[in-house]
Amino acid sequence: VLWDIQKSRENVGPPSDVTGPAWNKGKVIVAFHGGVLAALDDETGKIAWKRYLSSRLESSPVAGSGLVFIGNDKGDVDAFDVDTGKSVWTRSMGDASVKASPSLIGKMVCAANYVGRVFCLDQQSGKVLWSRQTAGIHGTGGFYASPAIAGDRLFDARDDGTVFGFDLKTGKVEWTFDAEGPVYGSP
Repeated sequence: VLWDIQKSRENVGPPSDVTGPAWNKGKVIVAFHGGVLAALDDETGKIAWKRYLSSRLESSPVAGSGLVFIGNDKGDVDAFDVDTGKSVWTRSMGDASVKASPSLIGKMVCAANYVGRVFCLDQQSGKVLWSRQTAGIHGTGGFYASPAIAGDRLFDARDDGTVFGFDLKTGKVEWTFDAEGPVYGSP
């Protein structure tokens, strides 16, 4: 064991029991339930930076291209510089929680919220590339699961058991499947 976060907390509060860490450029990024996002040096465990967000965090952070992305309970996706923690952009996608971790592909960051909206944003600017409301398509569930991406398709599953296949470039619903029970994990 190189270090233990319990010994390196420095007033960031208890970690969330539903999130996992991300890693990028020598930093381990962790989300704390009370709204703190922190980057720890991967060699020492010392806090490199921390940001106090004004919302609970249940989404795990993801990192790539020198940025950290996280969803929050206000319905936002936030992007931060991995080296400094400086806010790069915030995109509000309504007031429903983004509970699942965003997914990265190419220059896109894709996520879903708890009222059935799936969306992809430009990683650098936060511009909405597409957004699709799925409520009313075979039910009204929300997304707890992170999107899975393969080829030119994005897949996600709502808590009402509806699994979706979307066209990654347009967000068009290509197909649905009824899993006949709740889906809370990522496809």
